[in-house]
Amino acid sequence: MRWAATATALLSGVALWQALGHGRAQAQGIAPAHPAQVAAPTPAPGPTPGSAAPSARPGEAPRAPAPRASAVVARRVLLARGVENREPVGVGTAFRRDGSPVYAFLEVQNPGAPTTVTVRFARADDPTHTVGNVVLSVPTSARWRTWSFTRLARTPGAWAATVEGPDGQELGRAEFTMR
Repeated sequence: MRWAATATALLSGVALWQALGHGRAQAQGIAPAHPAQVAAPTPAPGPTPGSAAPSARPGEAPRAPAPRASAVVARRVLLARGVENREPVGVGTAFRRDGSPVYAFLEVQNPGAPTTVTVRFARADDPTHTVGNVVLSVPTSARWRTWSFTRLARTPGAWAATVEGPDGQELGRAEFTMR
């Protein structure tokens, strides 16, 4: 029985480690969120005095409130050959298919609660053909720089790196060509 308590404690520690932004994102060169920047989840706002909750007709299920737009704003979305000192290096729109990574550098503003953004690298002629689906943590910040990269954009032609908010709304896009 002692081993079960040890295993449970170990798994709880791993979950906490990942919840604080460590793990896979750190291995990709992304700064982990500082524990002081991680806020407790806030409940969804309810109806305010004088406003009505979404109503349904008799016999219908209640309607869900309309989705809110993301508070995250993409200030810069650039493609580059690398990132040094938290700034893109070798910014461009055309890259050679030599196996070197293509970086999508982001500068975002998030006045709301900590959240995530997703970077997708996809062929322009076939958006379902993605070679990257990287989820990045974004704390509450007036200016947060982060990046992702792919080495898998090997097919020649037009590509795009798309940045999406947690609600799936497109926040930014950068198009590039693989030669």
